[in-house]
Amino acid sequence: MYNPGRNRVKVEFYDRSETEDILNDVGEYEQKPKLICKDWVELIPTTGREFLQNRKSESEMTYKFKMRNRKDIEVNDYVEFNGIKAEVIYIAPFIDPKIQNRYMEVVVLWQS
Repeated sequence: MYNPGRNRVKVEFYDRSETEDILNDVGEYEQKPKLICKDWVELIPTTGREFLQNRKSESEMTYKFKMRNRKDIEVNDYVEFNGIKAEVIYIAPFIDPKIQNRYMEVVVLWQS
């Protein structure tokens, strides 16, 4: 059962394909990826068993987010949370018969 009260981490999703011009502190315009949305998620770190099964290197770490369903987030976008910039590698609908696809699970990959 999904509990939206556990959504305690604020994340920002960015689109890699689109950029926008932003005025920086010096007064010059610079191009940054376009912000898709800001949302609250439940952050689920990878367990040790999952880490060993996937045989990831120590420089790669995956996280799972449980969040409300959004149509504007796609694979290969990237996300920023807690000072970490990670790439979205998988999006799956969170299947619960009582809740008709109102939530989804997003897997992101962070490389140090």
